[in-house]
Amino acid sequence: MSAIPQRAGPATTVRPEPAVLPADTQGSPDSAALTRFREVVVSACERLHAPAAVLTLVQDGEARVLGSVGLPEDVSGPELQVLPVTLQEQIATLSEPLVIHGGADVAPAASGLQACVAVPVHGVGGGAAGVLAVLDGSSRTWSEDDVRDLQDLAGSAAADFDHVLEQRRIGSRPRRADGLMAGLLLEAPMFRQLVEQSLVGIALIQDNYFRYVNPRLAEIFGYTVEQMYEMSDVLDVVLEEDREMVAENMRKRLSGEIDSMRYSFRGRRRDGSVVLLETHGTRTELDGRPAVISTVLDMTGRRRAEQNLRRREEHFRSLIENAWDIIEVVDEKDIIRYISPSVNRVLGYRPQEMVGHGASEFLHPDDIFESRAAFQQAIEQSALGEPLELRLRHRRDGWRTVELRGKLVDGHDGETLAIVNAHDVTGRRRTERALRKNEERYRLVLHATNSAIWDWDVRSGSVFWNGDSYRMLRYVPEEMKPRIEWWYDRVHPEERARVVGGLHAALGTMNETWTTEHRFLRGDGVYATVLNCCHISRDADGNASRVIGSMQDVSTRRAAEDAQAFLARAASLLDENLDHEAGLARLARLVVPALADYCTLDLLDEDRMLHRVAATHVDPGREPALLQRTHRSLDDDPDRHAIVRVARTREPVLVAECTDAMLEAIGRDPEHLRRLRETRVRSLMIVPLTAHDAVLGTMTMAMSESERHYSAADLILAQELAAKAALAVEHGLLFRRAQQAVRARDEVLGIVSHDLRNPLNLIQLSAGMLLDAGDERRSSHTRPLEIINRSVAQMNRMIGDLLDLSSIEARSFSIDPREHDLSELVAEADALLRPLAAEKAVQLSCMVESGLPPVRMDAHQVLRVLSNLGGNAIKFTPANGTVTIRVDADTAGVRFMIADTGPGIPPENLPHVFNRFWQARKGDRRGVGLGLAIARGIVEAHGGRIWAESHSGAGATFYFTLPAVTPGDDMRAT
Repeated sequence: MSAIPQRAGPATTVRPEPAVLPADTQGSPDSAALTRFREVVVSACERLHAPAAVLTLVQDGEARVLGSVGLPEDVSGPELQVLPVTLQEQIATLSEPLVIHGGADVAPAASGLQACVAVPVHGVGGGAAGVLAVLDGSSRTWSEDDVRDLQDLAGSAAADFDHVLEQRRIGSRPRRADGLMAGLLLEAPMFRQLVEQSLVGIALIQDNYFRYVNPRLAEIFGYTVEQMYEMSDVLDVVLEEDREMVAENMRKRLSGEIDSMRYSFRGRRRDGSVVLLETHGTRTELDGRPAVISTVLDMTGRRRAEQNLRRREEHFRSLIENAWDIIEVVDEKDIIRYISPSVNRVLGYRPQEMVGHGASEFLHPDDIFESRAAFQQAIEQSALGEPLELRLRHRRDGWRTVELRGKLVDGHDGETLAIVNAHDVTGRRRTERALRKNEERYRLVLHATNSAIWDWDVRSGSVFWNGDSYRMLRYVPEEMKPRIEWWYDRVHPEERARVVGGLHAALGTMNETWTTEHRFLRGDGVYATVLNCCHISRDADGNASRVIGSMQDVSTRRAAEDAQAFLARAASLLDENLDHEAGLARLARLVVPALADYCTLDLLDEDRMLHRVAATHVDPGREPALLQRTHRSLDDDPDRHAIVRVARTREPVLVAECTDAMLEAIGRDPEHLRRLRETRVRSLMIVPLTAHDAVLGTMTMAMSESERHYSAADLILAQELAAKAALAVEHGLLFRRAQQAVRARDEVLGIVSHDLRNPLNLIQLSAGMLLDAGDERRSSHTRPLEIINRSVAQMNRMIGDLLDLSSIEARSFSIDPREHDLSELVAEADALLRPLAAEKAVQLSCMVESGLPPVRMDAHQVLRVLSNLGGNAIKFTPANGTVTIRVDADTAGVRFMIADTGPGIPPENLPHVFNRFWQARKGDRRGVGLGLAIARGIVEAHGGRIWAESHSGAGATFYFTLPAVTPGDDMRAT
C-alpha cells in the first residue's frame, strides 16, 4: 500500500485536513504565515483535484516543510523527503515546472509517488526559494490549466517566503554589541551617560545590523531603540535613492580602504518623511571583526533655514533689482560698490558702467562739495541727516535731480559703507517750477490786468476794453467796437443764447457776480475758450447799472481737460475686453476724426515683422487700401520707412508740414511716390508702442483732408495714447497666452480623464466579475478585489472632482436647484458621516433650527459640500472630540455651520484653504486639495458665500450660506 493516497475519482472534490507542523526552536515562522501556507496547499489540492500537496523551503542543501496536506504523519515531518532535496533545489532554481504523469523512480519507494506536478516558489526579494508540489498515488495526466493554477498559488506564497527567511535570519544573529561598546557602556558610567544623552545620533554597525543605537539616533528616525535593533538591514532607514552610495561608503570603511569618512545622505523616517543627515563614520573592530562607529547629525532644520535665508535673499535681491528708485552702495573712498538696474531707467547707464567708479564722477560739479560734506558729517554723527537733493548726470539727456536718503552700515572688512536710495524728482521739480511760473504769471495778470477787461454801462450800452484786451483777443484797437452788441456777436453761435440769456437773467436778480465759460471769436478767426467772470454793480433801487468783466483765455486748460477726457475714453475702450486687436480697432475709430483724418496701428511679431491690425479713415472707402500695406520688417531701410525707424529707435516722429520734397526723399520709385502723394498727407505723427522697455508696435496719425497741422502738444497726447495702447496690447498678449494655457490644460484634463476612466472601468468590471463568480471559480482572496473596487471608485471620484473644478473655473458648472427639505438634507449628511465619526470615536451632533425660510438648491451638490466639510472636521478631530453641524437662519437665507474641536487652522493658512491643490503640509496624503475648492464653487453657484474661522489650537468652524427663495424668484441652473 503506497504512502501517497490516490484520488477518489475525477468528480470527487478532495479537501483533506492539513498536517500540523512541529514548531522550530529557532527562526520559526509566525502563526499567520503558517496559516497562509496551509491555505495554499489546501487550495492546490482543491484546484487540481489531487489527494496531497506539500510546500517546502529549500536553502543551503536543506528542504524545510512549511505546509502539507493529505500525507501520513510519519512522512509529513519537517524533514519530509517525498522529493529528493537535490531535485527540489533544481526545481527551485528553474523557471519551468516539473510534470510527472506516470510512475517514475524519483523518490523513495516508500513514498508511493506515481504522479506529481511541482513548480518553483521565489520570494519577492529573491532571497528565498522553494517548491510547491501536488502529489498523487496513481498515474494521471496533468493539464496546462493545472500547471497555471499551481503557479498562481506559488506566486501568492512569495511574500511570506521572504518573511520566513527574515525570521530565520533574525533568530540567528546577535542583537547588541558584546565587545568594546558594551564594555564601555557598562564599565564607564560617565561615558554611557554622555552617549545616551548626546544630542548627536550614535550607532555601532556590524554585518549590516545595528549593534548599538543611542536614543538620539532612534529619535531622528522616529523609532524606538528596540525597533532599530530589530531591523534586518541598516539601509532600511536610508532613502532608496541614497542606499547605493551609503552602502559603498560603508564597504570602503569596513574593508579598510578608508578609515573614516564624512558625508551627507537622506534618511527615511518611520512615518515616511525624509530627513537630511550628515554622518561621520570611523572603522573599528568588534569581537575581532570590522565594524563602523558613526555619528549622525540631523541637518533638516539647518538646511530648511538655509533655504529660507536664500529665498529671503532672492526676494530682497528681486525687490532691489525691480525697485523704481536707484539703490547704491558707496564706500568711504567714494567708490560705487553696487548699483541697482533701475539706474538704466533713471540715468541711462548700465550698472556695470558705474560700479567701480567714483560716485562724484556722476555728480554735477556744483554739488560735489555738498555731497562730500554730508557724507563726512554722517560718518561723524553715525547717521545721515535730512534728505539731500543733488543733480546726477544722465548719459544722453543732461542732468537729473534726485533726492538722496541713506544709511551707514559696517562692511565685512570693518569699513563704513553708505546704502543710498536716490529718488528721481526731476519731473516733480520741473512741475513745481512750472507751477511757480504759472503762479507768478497769474500774479502779474492780477497786478497788470493782463486780461481782457471790459466795463459795460448797462444804461447806455457802451463798453470799455482795457489795453491788454487787444493783445489777448488778437484784435487791433479799431476792430473792437465799444458796444455790447459787438461782444454778443463774437460769442459762438451755439452758445450765444445761453451766454447772453444767462447774463441778462443775472442782471434781473440781486446777484452781484456772474461767471460762465464759453467760446469767443478772436481776431485771428479762431474760437478761444474764455472764462468770463463779472461783477454786477447796482443802484440804490437794486437795478443793475454797471458790469465789470474779466475774460481769461483758458483754451490751453480746456484742451488739457479735453485731452484727459479723450485718454479716459480711450482707456475705457481698451479695457472693455482683453482682445487687444479689437481694442486697437476701436481706438483707431475714436482717433478718427477727433485727432486725425486717418490712423493705422502696426504690431511687431516674434519674426521682427510689423503687421497692420487696424486702419481707419474719414473716408471709409479708403480704409482697404490702408490695410493692404500690412507688413514691414525691422530690417527694412529706416530712412525710407518711418514706422521702421520709430520701431527701431523707439523715438517718435513729428512732421508738422509734410512737403512734396519730403515725399520725394522717401519714395522708393515713381509708383511708390505716386501712392504717397495720393495719401495727401499734410501733417504726420508716428509714435512707438512700448511697454517695459520692449517695442510692441507703432501708431500712425495723419492729417490729410483738413487744414490742421500737428504741434508738440499733439505729440505729447499721442505718446500718452500710445502708452495706454501698449499696456492694452501687453495685457492682451498675456491674456491670450493664459487662455491658450487654460485650453491646453482642459484638453489634457479631458483626454486624461477619458483615457483613464476606460481602464478603470475595465478594472472595476473585472474585479466585480471575480467577486460575483461561483464558488468553483471565485478567488479565495476577495479582500484584494474589494480593495481594487474601492480604489477604482476613489480614482473615479478624483477624476470627477478634477472635471468639476475645471467646470467651476470655466464658469460652466451647472446645478439643478429645487425645493428640498433642510431636515432631510441634514439627516442624509448625518447618515453618511456617522460611521466615520464612530470609527474615530468622535461625537457627531446635527441640528436644524425650526422655522427656516424655504431654500431652492441642488440637494446632491449641497450634500457634497456638507459631507466634504463634515468629513474634514471628523478627520482632523482627535478621539473623544466633537463635530457639530447646525443650520440656522441668516439675513439673506440660511446658514450652515460645521464646527470641530480639532487643532484648528493657523491664521496664515486661512486665506488659502479654499485654493485648489492647496495643503497645509507638503506631502499630506489625506487628500489632493480639491474638496474645499469644489465646495466653494458649489456654494457660489447657488449664490451663497463660504468662509472659515479658526484659531490655532481652538478648533475650526466652516460656514456657508444659501439665499432664501423670495416671491417671484426664478432660480435657474447656472
